[in-house]
Amino acid sequence: MPPAGGFDQGWSVNDPCFFKDEARGWILGRVTKVVGVGRTATLSLASADGKVTAERDASAIEAASARAREGVEDMVALDELTEATVLSTLRVRYDRKQIYTNVGGILVAVNPYETIANVYGEDRMAGAAAADAAFSGAAPHPFVMAEQALRALDRDRASQSFVISGESGSGKTETCKFILRYLSYRSKRRFELAGTPRGGANALEESVLLSNPVLEAFGNAKTLRNDNSSRWGKYTQVYVEPSSGAIKSVGITAYLLEKVRVVERARGERNYHVLHQLVAGAKKQKKGDAGLALAVGLGDAQTSHAVLRDTATSSAAIGVDDAAQFAVTRDALRKLDVAQPGLFGALAAVCHLGDVCFESVEAEGQDAAAAIANQDLRMGRKAEHAADAAARALGVDRAQLEEALVSRRGAGVRT
Repeated sequence: MPPAGGFDQGWSVNDPCFFKDEARGWILGRVTKVVGVGRTATLSLASADGKVTAERDASAIEAASARAREGVEDMVALDELTEATVLSTLRVRYDRKQIYTNVGGILVAVNPYETIANVYGEDRMAGAAAADAAFSGAAPHPFVMAEQALRALDRDRASQSFVISGESGSGKTETCKFILRYLSYRSKRRFELAGTPRGGANALEESVLLSNPVLEAFGNAKTLRNDNSSRWGKYTQVYVEPSSGAIKSVGITAYLLEKVRVVERARGERNYHVLHQLVAGAKKQKKGDAGLALAVGLGDAQTSHAVLRDTATSSAAIGVDDAAQFAVTRDALRKLDVAQPGLFGALAAVCHLGDVCFESVEAEGQDAAAAIANQDLRMGRKAEHAADAAARALGVDRAQLEEALVSRRGAGVRT
């Protein structure tokens, strides 16, 4: 067999190789015919599954070593790290439902877009926590990386960082949740092993996990590529006691929120989850709920308000129960002691304000000014104007709201 990446020794029939296919990328195959010698040879090729045949110059082919074909856990062990060997390793492991692969200290994850059993249970967390110093036998996993970080924190007494990156839909949000779940598990485990009551620690650990549905509701939305895409970046800081792994505090900094999505989206995309949840779930909550008192007046359907309207997408079409998710979001807010009346009133106002129309008003001797039009964009039964509904949701006077919307403040003077 020729060495990986080299062809001076020539190719032989049945040599395993990687060749590039326009539709499938780099694929594993074998040589079926050789015409010529060395790099100038022309090779006839067949994929391993027999579905693709091709002819390629020898210089465009890569040798496929046994390690590149077997799907190693750590790609550092490959004879040569190339695009072909990396993709082949990931493909082999993905077909085995092994979605995690190491490249030294880097963990590569391939989103399976399905639920895989026995991958994130407490037994896997216990296995990572019990791993030996070399982590021998520990399969690639976010739990293992989290455990390595905790041990490095204790050993080096220096902060540890995870950088989670990837394209939309690759699983960044889920991976972050898995790491936080493991850190929470290790923090609780410290008290369980010691046989001591956890006291306030339990509430802190639960808060770490409860923050996820809230952050996703307010910061995630459906895009053309991902039904739960994070439209913001976040920097999460978890302060951990080095020797025990106990969580002391957590801080989350948000940045790059996609504000324009509130008023404009590509066809087939949705607004932020929480707005859809509020419209779907508010009417289904118990009557007299003070938390939703200011949200009364919202339309019954997703098409009732312009900021939610999208004829190409519905909740049913993407398999989302917005009303059920609203209950989850509310429960998390309640447990996190977040005041809900004003919050839901502000969200309802966003829905109403998206239906407000403006018109130009001209007065003799004055420049044209903006004013709220008598018509609005709401669909269905209209008990009141969208601006009145927004003012009521915000708890302000209609005149005050209108002044704020059609005038601006410059150098301390409204114009």
